Amino acid sequence: MSKRRRDLRRAKRKEQMGVSGGMEGMSSKQMQKAMSQIDTQEVNDVTEVIVKTKDEEIVLVNPEVTIMNMGQVVWNIIPSRIEKRPLIASPREAIESKEETPVDVEIKP
Repeated sequence: MSKRRRDLRRAKRKEQMGVSGGMEGMSSKQMQKAMSQIDTQEVNDVTEVIVKTKDEEIVLVNPEVTIMNMGQVVWNIIPSRIEKRPLIASPREAIESKEETPVDVEIKP
């Protein structure tokens, strides 16, 4: 088979597989090399992860947390349960929002 014909067949196969330069076109050896270069760290004993939005807190209960560094840090969080709570003002905001009432103080000599 000529080199030109072989190259055309390979290009056609890649096109059919939808390979666009992503991981689909990697051999298993290339995939193993790429995976070995990812720095992975597990975070143990995590009881909850809280995601705060403008209106609520989303609590991820008893999650498995993994941090992967592959040029960019990626946090992988898999919760056993998800809870949603209304957002509660922080203690500082609660203190600032309270109206101060005058207090009579008597000082005796």
